[in-house]
Amino acid sequence: SCRALKLDEAKRYILFANNPAIAVKRFDVAEKAFEIVRRHVPDADLLTVWDRPHETMPLYMNAADVLILTSQHEGSPNVVKESMACNLPIVAVDVGDVREVIGGGRHCHIARRDETDIAEKVIKVLSQHQRSDGRSRIQHLSLKSVSKRVLGVYKLALDSKSGSN
Repeated sequence: SCRALKLDEAKRYILFANNPAIAVKRFDVAEKAFEIVRRHVPDADLLTVWDRPHETMPLYMNAADVLILTSQHEGSPNVVKESMACNLPIVAVDVGDVREVIGGGRHCHIARRDETDIAEKVIKVLSQHQRSDGRSRIQHLSLKSVSKRVLGVYKLALDSKSGSN
């Protein structure tokens, strides 16, 4: 993935996959955390990716070593689920359903919205040089799994309607 994106394969990439100009995404916190990380991991680089074709995001997620999410508010951020599907380790603040999605995932951490705590968790992930087990943890969100559950709901509704006649 690094080669396809023309990225330096010797670097350790921290992916910030949001528009840094959107204040609620808190790029300022990500930048401060990165400054701390860089003091401990000199080959680290902050890779800020947004406004790219959706189909290229898995390339970035596979090239990166960790995703950071520092948002002030989120609902159910797709970037977290997509990162899990790519087995990309995640360091995220506790927003929306992020805790439920990454909870217990190997090399995935919930951090306080504090650049020092975020940086410490990123450094820990980078020092382990391993991918997460995210894909296996989000199988229940796959299209096949969700489709099966939706069809089950329709079948139950149809069965209960025909049983009432």
